[in-house]
Amino acid sequence: MQTLFVEISDKNALYELQSLQTKKLIRIVEPNMESLALPGKELTVEELKTMINNTEKSKTISLQQAEKKWQVKKKKLQALIH
Repeated sequence: MQTLFVEISDKNALYELQSLQTKKLIRIVEPNMESLALPGKELTVEELKTMINNTEKSKTISLQQAEKKWQVKKKKLQALIH
């Protein structure tokens, strides 16, 4: 599973995402506004160290595995759109 933050530009795009959720292909979740990708409060040194330690302990996959997984998901999503 991967979590993405998406800014939706119009209602049609929202309807498409809701349609995918109805088909159980995606799940729309409330955004985590503590995301490092979004503007917000600065991290303390301790928070940064904790984040690094947690990341180092996280499960990883190779780039090749990630690309294969994405290709499968991409085909499924494209089939729904077309």
